[in-house]
Amino acid sequence: MLNTQLISFQDKLFILKRKVLDDVKYTGPNLDLLMKWIGSDKVLRKEGYLFFLEEIEEAEVLGYETKN
Repeated sequence: MLNTQLISFQDKLFILKRKVLDDVKYTGPNLDLLMKWIGSDKVLRKEGYLFFLEEIEEAEVLGYETKN
């Protein structure tokens, strides 16, 4: 089982790729380079952290099991 955190933002669903402390070195071209290296397509800043996210384009439910 994968331990993946999902984040909903602006009616879209994202996979959290990495969370790092916000720092002035992560601005401009350095941020773009870091996004490419991590493989994210969106970065959010909140409470002193940068959240590197990858959007889930399409998903199909193949099956699920309910727990009683």
